[in-house]
Amino acid sequence: MHPPLQANNMNLKHLKSLLLGTSAFVCLALAAPVLAADFTITSGTTTNDGNTISGNDSVTVTGALVTTGVNEGIDTTGGTNTISVSEAGSIETAGGGAFGIFNNGGRNATTVSGSIETAGEAAYGIFNGVGDGNATTVSGSITTTRDTGHGIFNFGDSNQTTVSGIMKTGGNLAYGIYNRGDDNTTTISGTVSATGTDASAL
Repeated sequence: MHPPLQANNMNLKHLKSLLLGTSAFVCLALAAPVLAADFTITSGTTTNDGNTISGNDSVTVTGALVTTGVNEGIDTTGGTNTISVSEAGSIETAGGGAFGIFNNGGRNATTVSGSIETAGEAAYGIFNGVGDGNATTVSGSITTTRDTGHGIFNFGDSNQTTVSGIMKTGGNLAYGIYNRGDDNTTTISGTVSATGTDASAL
């Protein structure tokens, strides 16, 4: 008759500790928060100056951001981003559909103390697209020159737009501020003008 087999308690305890430690490490790695990023653009010729703005990020334009072709000035995704064009900052785009600022998502906060200019057809100054609860404040200027080049286009609900600066659109069917959605709020103490055929300030 063979004696009963005995487990090596020392090895089992060591293996259990190792597995628990590995599990804790994996859980910690999976639970690690995604950190927000802050960008400052002093000058540039590409969208976002090559950065990715993908949610809870902040970008400040302090100099001239000038793009060519269909490239937007600022392009964000993910929502809850903070975009600032300082008093000394500017964004210029040249191509059709090249928005000055394109926010794809909700709850973005955009402040323009400097200037945005677009030269292409259907190139909006600011496009808050497919998202609710965006807040846009303009104390500087937004200028668009071609057809359907809206100054600010809010596509969604509960967006807030405040303009104390100057907004001008020059193309046909170009609106100064275009709200497409429900419960949007627009406050104007500055100047919003549209001079093209079938165009309107608001």
